[in-house]
Amino acid sequence: MKAAVIGGGLAGCSTAIGLRAVGVDVTVFEAAKGPRYGGGSLSLFPRGTAALGALGIGGPLGLAIETVSMIHYRSGQLLTRADLAGGTQRAGYPYAVVTRDEVLSRLLDHLGDQVTYGRRCSRAAVEGDAVKIDFEDGGGTQVDLVVAADGTGSILRSSLWPEEENRFLSVAWQGMSPMPESYPGPAEVTLLYGPGSFAGLFPSSDGRLGWFADRRRELTTGMTDATAEAVLANFGELPELLAQVIAAVDPATVQSYPIWVRRPPRHLAHGRLALVGDAAHTVSPSAGQGASEAFNDAVALCYALANRQDIEAGLKYYSRLRARRAREVWRSSLLPMGNLYHRLIQGTAHIPDALFRPAFERGMRPGRTVRKAADLPTMSAD
Repeated sequence: MKAAVIGGGLAGCSTAIGLRAVGVDVTVFEAAKGPRYGGGSLSLFPRGTAALGALGIGGPLGLAIETVSMIHYRSGQLLTRADLAGGTQRAGYPYAVVTRDEVLSRLLDHLGDQVTYGRRCSRAAVEGDAVKIDFEDGGGTQVDLVVAADGTGSILRSSLWPEEENRFLSVAWQGMSPMPESYPGPAEVTLLYGPGSFAGLFPSSDGRLGWFADRRRELTTGMTDATAEAVLANFGELPELLAQVIAAVDPATVQSYPIWVRRPPRHLAHGRLALVGDAAHTVSPSAGQGASEAFNDAVALCYALANRQDIEAGLKYYSRLRARRAREVWRSSLLPMGNLYHRLIQGTAHIPDALFRPAFERGMRPGRTVRKAADLPTMSAD
């Protein structure tokens, strides 16, 4: 089988590694002229680190997180603080905070020269038992399978699944700041929730704090520059810890960008084309599950193809494995930015650990398909 993966980000590279492991001749086509480095910290729940393990991407990544604190955005009141060490031990995989660059570098090291840069796909069409791909530079190629991993604005998804358009949800900022002495430590993530707003503090392996702040677009002011001043102007009065971290940010690390979301289609495959990652399910980053779910897409697609007689049957199986979960994650990712969620938080003085921790651990738990794939020699020997 010969396959083309359109998009050289996390979803595309991890899918290519999995396809190669199950015997597929695969090439990644990336529109950019080189690796698309950049971006902040990623939260990789055990679902995500287990999926990377199933793909043969072993070894420690970033920092292992043992504790999650949930803080009221306005008052700074601690709502809950959950010890996750037991849950991650039961899962068998860590909850890690890692930079996107570190993960992408690890994936590219595995792929070697199987990534072709500077090739932007403009069209893919089924011609008999093959798929013909056209590129903007006038060239083309023919393969048996195409995987669309070209992100939120996926050209291939828009051409075959035009019924659901991207929706502008929020404006986000991120940056890197020195870790305050008052911060609990490098094994703790802090999450802050407020009306139409979400913020997170994520320790970095270099001793700094990565932070992310997200605000619903209709609540943002006209000042959306990539500066600490723009963050403070949009978020107003902040808990002391978050205000201190943002004010001390390294200006060179601040980024500002729009967040678009897109409902997953009912089926994640069409003919001989499959969707993975943001092309399949662009979720709000407030859920912290985008990268983890992309890696689960990669594992499920490769597992499905390895367990069915032909490509079409494999892609239908992949869709059954992932489409429902993709819709669930998409819906849950919107909750932290919704009014109902914040009304509930507003009236809550404390969230019992016995309620929060088990729910959090269930969401982090490696999925059944990943556990099965990890037992296949072809999926873990790369």
